[in-house]
Amino acid sequence: MGTEMRGAYGFRLVLPTHEPELPDLSPLDGDALDVALECRYASVWSERNRIEPGWISLGEPRGSLLEVRREPASITVEFPDATTPEALVHPLLALPLSILARWRGDLTLHAGGFFAAGRAWGVIGVREAGKSTMLAKLAQNGCPLLADDLLVLDGGVVRAGPACIDLRPDVAERFQGARFLGQVGDRPRYRLATPHGPGRAELAGLFLLDWSEDAEIGIEPVPASEALQIIHKQEYIGLLGPTDPKKVMKLLGTPVWRVRRPRDWGRTEEAVAAVLDVTARNGA
Repeated sequence: MGTEMRGAYGFRLVLPTHEPELPDLSPLDGDALDVALECRYASVWSERNRIEPGWISLGEPRGSLLEVRREPASITVEFPDATTPEALVHPLLALPLSILARWRGDLTLHAGGFFAAGRAWGVIGVREAGKSTMLAKLAQNGCPLLADDLLVLDGGVVRAGPACIDLRPDVAERFQGARFLGQVGDRPRYRLATPHGPGRAELAGLFLLDWSEDAEIGIEPVPASEALQIIHKQEYIGLLGPTDPKKVMKLLGTPVWRVRRPRDWGRTEEAVAAVLDVTARNGA
């Protein structure tokens, strides 16, 4: 990892000295917040569901335990089975880091992100909208990824998450370098490491992925009023209540484009080219 400070979403993960380094972390600025991280292998015997100001404790019987504290910032996780550093970085730490990000005052969106034309771009899509495939193809085209499915915004600036993406088996087989992580959560995962981008980058716009019965690929701007509704619905975590509308309003004027394309793998490269054309015309 070298001397450069690395972490995720503006947090430096501080592990006990005997723990191995975590992979795929992103560069951090000097204002990164230290978070003490402790992982243990144990089972929870009774349900935990405590949400208090500055402290959250969640657990299921014979399952995992998660505790997040605001001051001093810390994450404690207990797993009934061994896990890998790759799975810990993503997706297992996404939830506790999203909690800390909300406490810090950031906006957290269920979206991916990539870096192109000198700026950050978000990718939104409902389940099975092809978001991961689009992001993997963008990475294959040399675009550093800033987020897989958790986009953290400090005002209009994206804080980069781990530089990697998880793929389903049918998608992973199309990408050289995707490696099997095993059963993580409720499904098998394949990990594709991606180029590193900056730790922070200005958000230039969002792409909303949609399927179309039309054979043509089309990208059209979304009206501002609809765009704000779309952004508001993407809140990543509901444990801390609804998103502060003022934080969403700060994105007023951030363009959103709807990307319509056919359900045809052979057209994916063409769709990526259309997206990158928009970034080139609207980037720095």
